[in-house]
Amino acid sequence: MPNPLEYDGPPQRAANHLRDVFVRTLSRPAPGPRAVRVRLWEGTGIDGEPQAETEWSRE
Repeated sequence: MPNPLEYDGPPQRAANHLRDVFVRTLSRPAPGPRAVRVRLWEGTGIDGEPQAETEWSRE
């Protein structure tokens, strides 16, 4: 089974993919999260603005 967190694609699509994985995973079996925010930086540091960002909310 492939690792659901691995994704090879543009930063914004990778952020959207991670958001979807977290929402699907955390929604079972409990009611799940109220909100999820994913921010991606290139490399190992988190200096400056993220290269991509996405969020999801029940509201």
